[in-house]
Amino acid sequence: MNRWNNNLDYTSPMCKSSNPLERLMYSTNAIESLNNGFCRLTHGPTIFPNAMVLTKALDLAT
Repeated sequence: MNRWNNNLDYTSPMCKSSNPLERLMYSTNAIESLNNGFCRLTHGPTIFPNAMVLTKALDLAT
């Protein structure tokens, strides 16, 4: 915690910035998180009997 307080002058502008690149990074993180959730669902031991069941499972995961 002391490191954070000692470097507050350097770190606080990053939190206040509204740079479009930051928005892109946040949206990319959300997309990656969703993709990881889909991978966990489809690579597990679950067997999907048909495409409709898989589609419903992916809809629920979303």
